[in-house]
Order: sequence, then structure tokens, then C-alpha cells
Amino acid sequence: MEEVPEKIIWRNTFGEGMSVIEDEEVLEQLDGLMTRTDDVENATFNTSTLVQMPEGQTMNGEVLNKIFDESKKTGIPLRHLLKKSFPKASFLTEISPGNGVPDISKRTKRK
Repeated sequence: MEEVPEKIIWRNTFGEGMSVIEDEEVLEQLDGLMTRTDDVENATFNTSTLVQMPEGQTMNGEVLNKIFDESKKTGIPLRHLLKKSFPKASFLTEISPGNGVPDISKRTKRK
């Protein structure tokens, strides 16, 4: 660290925890690594995506069913498959801590 201090970036020196999802660079990497799960209760992250089609365009129900099936078979998140099938649509995804993340414990007072 002393030899090349310009390569060291200090962030949250006390441990990042779930605050890591506040960094946009980390979010992009995280989004690329996420997979789909049916076990929502133990999931580390929860994602929700809002899709807006261009004016006058709609999503085909048959295409949507194929995308849902592919997502279940491959584990690829639905939002990634939707982006491939509907490239002109606008997407907004929210990533939040999932149910599998323990609640923050309160500190106990010293005796």
C-alpha cells in the first residue's frame, strides 16, 4: 500500500455490508452475476424491474411465455431476457436486500 498508494481506494473502512449496493459500479457487476431463484425467503437480493415499451408497441404474450420458461430453465434473470427480446423498451431495475439478509441487530448497552 505504501509503494503504490494511487492504486488503493479507501471505501467504508469499517466494512461495507449491504451498503455495497449503493455503489453504481458494484451494482452493474452484481446485476451481471445474479441468477434467478424460486427460494425467495433465502435470497440475498430482491430485484424488481419496470418495463416501458415505446409508444404504440406492446409485448406479445407468446414471446413473454417463452421468456418466462427460458428464465426458469436457465436461471437467467427475466430482465436480461426481456432486454434481448425487446431492445427498444426502457428498463428500470431496483436491487434491494432480500429476505435472506438478517435484520440489523441493536447494540446492547454496556453494563
